[in-house]
Amino acid sequence: MNFRSVSDMDRVIREKLSLIPSDVELIVGVPRSGMLPATLLAVYLNLPLTDTMSIASGASHAASTRDYRLKSSKNSTDIRDYKKILVIDDSCYTGLSINEVKESIASIPDCDTEILYACVYVMPEATSCVDIYFEIVPSPRVFEWNIMNHSVICQSCFDLDGVLCVDPTEEQNDDGEKYIDFILNAKPLWTPKFTIGVIVTSRLEKYRSYTEKWLSEHNISYQHLIMLNLRSKEERIRMGAHAPFKASVYDQIAGTKLFIESDPDQARYIAEATGKAVYCVSTNEFYDEIHGVDEYLETKTSLEQYADQLSNVIGKLRILAMSIGGGSADTNVVSALTDSWDAVISDMESMYSSDSVIAVDQLYTRLRNSIEEKDNAKCVKLADELDSLCRDVILKETTRLTVDAADMVTDAAWRKELELIQSILNKALLESDDYDDEYKSEVDYLRSIGRLQMYPYKWTEEYREDEIKVLTNETGLKYVDHNGHELHLPPYSDDLAKHEYNQLIMEQDERSPHRYFDDICDFEEGDIFVDVGAAEGMISLDVVEKSSEIYLIECSDKWIRALNETFGEYLDKVHIIPKYAGNIDSGNCITLDSLLSEYSGKRIFIKMDIEGMEMDALQGAITTMKNNHCHVSVAVYHTQSQERDIREFFDNVGYNSYPSDGYVLFIYGRMALSNGKYERIAPPYFRRAIVRATPGE
Repeated sequence: MNFRSVSDMDRVIREKLSLIPSDVELIVGVPRSGMLPATLLAVYLNLPLTDTMSIASGASHAASTRDYRLKSSKNSTDIRDYKKILVIDDSCYTGLSINEVKESIASIPDCDTEILYACVYVMPEATSCVDIYFEIVPSPRVFEWNIMNHSVICQSCFDLDGVLCVDPTEEQNDDGEKYIDFILNAKPLWTPKFTIGVIVTSRLEKYRSYTEKWLSEHNISYQHLIMLNLRSKEERIRMGAHAPFKASVYDQIAGTKLFIESDPDQARYIAEATGKAVYCVSTNEFYDEIHGVDEYLETKTSLEQYADQLSNVIGKLRILAMSIGGGSADTNVVSALTDSWDAVISDMESMYSSDSVIAVDQLYTRLRNSIEEKDNAKCVKLADELDSLCRDVILKETTRLTVDAADMVTDAAWRKELELIQSILNKALLESDDYDDEYKSEVDYLRSIGRLQMYPYKWTEEYREDEIKVLTNETGLKYVDHNGHELHLPPYSDDLAKHEYNQLIMEQDERSPHRYFDDICDFEEGDIFVDVGAAEGMISLDVVEKSSEIYLIECSDKWIRALNETFGEYLDKVHIIPKYAGNIDSGNCITLDSLLSEYSGKRIFIKMDIEGMEMDALQGAITTMKNNHCHVSVAVYHTQSQERDIREFFDNVGYNSYPSDGYVLFIYGRMALSNGKYERIAPPYFRRAIVRATPGE
């Protein structure tokens, strides 16, 4: 979440004062928040100041009380007395507000004044709405001056004391009658405009009725009130439960985007414990996702070391189990459970997810319980050994090391990383003569156009975004006509929809290295099509008439509505699976083997592009590939070793594989990092895009 304070606004205005033309004679602010930057500009530029309501109504009060010092000698709110004025607001999101201002000013008769429109902060899509902007700040964003009147409040957690009302004094905080009196009569501080998502307070549960009464009397609307369920103030202090309690609630409630806290130490703790945004009202500090790419890589390394520790523990457990007696029931229990443990670790090494560690922890508990059920001294010894080996490794380390570090990387860190990668590639490919001759034609083309692009070939120039027509259906979804079908997209802007669709059809050009089909790895009438990482579903739409069944596996919520619209008339044979494809079956993950278990001896085409997780999904499809005639087309450009690893996999399962022709220039994507596969780019920079595979002879 992007946060900007009043001091941030002041800084960016001072840094970019040169954007304001020297012949501007009057600064006009858009009430209310636009008066902040208008006042700053008027002071810094020594110009008269007024507001849009005054000039539209024809009010004639003085624009300044210090006219003898002003650069402009005029002292009027009639804009017809000025040659050039600047109208400014704090931000521009869609352009609706600034357009209303423009219409209002345009209604002033006989006005020949040149009017410039400015906003301090604009969305990337709104830069054309104003003549001048100081900084592009994409959504989600929130400002110090509107945070209590922002719709994000509906998805926020709020502390109570120190935020919605004053803190109690030491005398009032007696956990008795004085404290009840404080609750009922506390002075309010902030009254948010919107309904608060969750109020999370360290007040004890026994004070709920008094708290609810105060909230009702002060018209504070909320969805949930969560209080600390302890017996006394002393117990709360002894446990140090304030910040951990709040962090736990914030972390567990799905959809919460912001926590508003008054205590700076607690604010920092909550941010660090959850990796989510926290705003401290008392210090005006905003703790966003606090890790950058370097911190993520450090966490990833720690997780790899953690996996090594677990493997070591498993080895020792097996030795210990064997010492009890080969073939015994105890040995078999340990062996079976540790085999499962191996699978969990393998999954964790690739996904680095909290689900994996929860599975490890559950497996630890099962293993311990199964041993404790055995009524003999040797099993007790095994249980004790298990405790000494595992307690520190699992029960302590999991909390610290299994934070999803990828989700904690800030947008600013991403922009910095992208600048680093582009700098490396520019120097290596566009400026240096030291590159691998194998990629000479690709490098020559990039140099001819003077920029980097994913598909380094001249044929890409045949694709024109401006020729794509974007339409809107009756439900408000954007779509394009794709070979006579409506291909629906998420709620993109028209320009973004054109760009995304242009990329999609470009990547499936017959000359593209990213094309899934060719003459060998083909799709025939009546085949089953499995689209792993379906996204918008364009590839499935291309074969929907020929397929007997289609399975769309897509875990991202943003695509599900669009997929249902696109395939609405085909839902008798199109199955949308809102899960990850992987090598284990769990709550949000499914293997192709379980999904396709009913098929044997069928022709199945598997297309797979899941942002670095392809190997896991393939490992979960071995039975399917052995029992059916499968053609498989897999993206292999997300990591440097992926092509080699996946081709080795196909060799091991008896499939012939080969890469697509040509290369892609893969500039890292957020998707790779979020799945734990991110690595800093390294030579040779160009990668094969697709590996295709068919059954061996």
